[in-house]
Amino acid sequence: MNSTPTRAAFLGGSVVTGRRTATSDLDIVVLLHGAPAPYRASLQYAGWPVEMLVHTEATWHAYVER
Repeated sequence: MNSTPTRAAFLGGSVVTGRRTATSDLDIVVLLHGAPAPYRASLQYAGWPVEMLVHTEATWHAYVER
C-alpha cells in the first residue's frame, strides 16, 4: 500500500463532459506529494473500467503541457 499522502484527486474525460458512451471508462487523476508517482494503472471498480493517472504536481503539469 502507498504511504504517500494524496494531495488531490479528480474525475475527468468523457464521463464528466456528457460525451460518455457504453464503453467509456472513468479517468481519475491522483496527485501525490512525491514518489511513487508518476504511474498509470488500469483497474475495474463497480463494473467500470478505470484509468488512474497518478502524478505529482510537477509531473502533471508536464503531462498536460505535452
